[in-house]
Amino acid sequence: RSIEIPKATKLSADKITILWDCSHSSNKRDIKKEIEMLREYFKANPNCSVELITFNYKIKSRKDYKIANSNADEIIKAIEKVRYDGSSNFDCIDLSKNKSDIIMMFTDGISSLGNSKSITSKTPINTINSNLSANSFYLNDIANTSGGSYINLLNCEVESAVKVLTENQYRLISIENNATETEEIFPRSTQNLIQDLSIAGKMKTDKAEIKLNFGYGNKIEKTESIIIDADDN
Repeated sequence: RSIEIPKATKLSADKITILWDCSHSSNKRDIKKEIEMLREYFKANPNCSVELITFNYKIKSRKDYKIANSNADEIIKAIEKVRYDGSSNFDCIDLSKNKSDIIMMFTDGISSLGNSKSITSKTPINTINSNLSANSFYLNDIANTSGGSYINLLNCEVESAVKVLTENQYRLISIENNATETEEIFPRSTQNLIQDLSIAGKMKTDKAEIKLNFGYGNKIEKTESIIIDADDN
């Protein structure tokens, strides 16, 4: 079944927060590619203020920068000087008072000091990883809960990553189903509609109805009801 997808709208940000993991495991990230992504992002969003927060098991530094006419040299130099050491834990991050338009969190999601609680925010958190060894489940959870996206730079080109960050993507937010008719419905998390969407699950009856909730971020704009007939499959 085809579903009409609205054209993505430009997503600009005047105020940005960058959370930069400087724990020891971050040595294995592709920092060069992450910096390249930031430079390309600031070309698309040329004038903004940025708060750069570095952390491992605690907040290490916090400083504000101004990006004007895409000139990000000052903040890039600061990132290039970051030293990666120490354990990691995400419980030090508190975004309850954050007023940014967008948050970028550069990390592999690995906590070396036990399991960290999920990070919540009213502002979308985009988690960005470039390490082969990563806790993708945790990074997906943070992004999906806040209405952001998980960007894996290992299988995503810089141009595509910037597109995710600068366009308000129409997405599948949730799926509603009757537990007496269906079970184990996938996907269980939000999905940006940049390619074909596949839905899977188990039917308990000959016919079942599922409802697909679409929108931007975590705001539902449209619900599509689909009747599934076992005889058609």
